[in-house]
Amino acid sequence: MGERKKTRAKDLSEATVTDKKAERLKKQHEVNLKNAQVIIGHAMDTVRQTRIDKSLIEILKTVRHWPSLIDGKGQDAVEPAFNATEIGAEETTLDDHTITRVSFSYSGKRYGLVYRTQKSEPGERTTGTITLHEDGEKVIGIEVLEIHSHDIISYSDLNAFKNGEWMENVALMEKEIEAHRAETSQTQDAV
Repeated sequence: MGERKKTRAKDLSEATVTDKKAERLKKQHEVNLKNAQVIIGHAMDTVRQTRIDKSLIEILKTVRHWPSLIDGKGQDAVEPAFNATEIGAEETTLDDHTITRVSFSYSGKRYGLVYRTQKSEPGERTTGTITLHEDGEKVIGIEVLEIHSHDIISYSDLNAFKNGEWMENVALMEKEIEAHRAETSQTQDAV
């Protein structure tokens, strides 16, 4: 009978240790979850405050046609609206989505922009994701909604984000695109 009591005491002791470990893991998980929520909230605030989502969309609108311009003609067929060099582009259409990949150098960095759209019913809307890589590292990914009849692409959610120099470069690219549009518009108005 003494052996049974020792076995029960040992079982109770092991169960108590297991319960304590489970409680500690639960608390650690709650802390990690709260930290993740703070980090995600900060990233979303940064995107909104810097308007980096809008800059990225403007860049997409500029580069999304590069694959058709380059096709068979080489990078010289593209007249970029910003100081992009070493341009490459391709578009792949699969059963349920289209992937547009554009790469270029800007301000000493190599950028890759990937626009993946989900095929939708013919008509109004397409959902997609825009991902930007700087020197091979993913720095931002956003989900977008495209409304074709109004030529609008709007930001809907953030799925990846890393602070860095790329943010300043993206803002500069957008400014160059805007200046190019204004210059093109003035030239067309003068004619």
